[in-house]
Amino acid sequence: MKSNGLLLLIIIVIASCKTETDTTPRQTGPEYFNNKLGSWIIYKVDSIVFNDFHAPLQGIDTFRYQIKEVISEKFVNASGNETNRIERYKRNNDTLPWVINNIWTSNLLSSSVEKVEENIRYVKLSFPVSSSKFWAGNQFNTFEPWEYSYRNVKTPITLNGFTFSNTITVLQKDSADDNFIEKRFAKEVYAENIGMVYKQLDTLEIQNFIKKGLYYRQTAIDWSK
Repeated sequence: MKSNGLLLLIIIVIASCKTETDTTPRQTGPEYFNNKLGSWIIYKVDSIVFNDFHAPLQGIDTFRYQIKEVISEKFVNASGNETNRIERYKRNNDTLPWVINNIWTSNLLSSSVEKVEENIRYVKLSFPVSSSKFWAGNQFNTFEPWEYSYRNVKTPITLNGFTFSNTITVLQKDSADDNFIEKRFAKEVYAENIGMVYKQLDTLEIQNFIKKGLYYRQTAIDWSK
């Protein structure tokens, strides 16, 4: 009888532990994607374009403006997937009215996030989020293959005076050819329950100390709560 009672107690304990483990919520990645109808994010954009190849018309152009992305509509696309219509507005400073600039779309899928920017589809996120995850970000477009990966998973960062307690960084490209001289660096940072809060793109070509390239920074400064 004692043996039967002990066996029953062990079974109950194991079942309780299993139930507790099974009901524990797991973060897989969608929490870093902005998918709510009506939500919006405002970014400040700073970019520097320089080209020394066409002397004597050498020059550096600096651009500063704001972009507002709004999920204005949800619809089902031709593949049967729920799709976000993203209206993108632009203004040169915060004293001017917003003017619609273009329309992008995005899809939250079971294993990834895809986004169409200027009619070019990218795989922005891959699930589950893990520091050991690698994927082909350009698999649905004709650009050269870029292998995306995660860095700084669930890491707090501070941007423009705002602290984000839980972020992931998607390293899209990090290359440098010391012989000819083409350097590319691209990354995006996503914050939990907000979406993308930072984007960096640096491209550089150097020939005989003559430079051509772009430095681009896009930083979130406000978003729907």
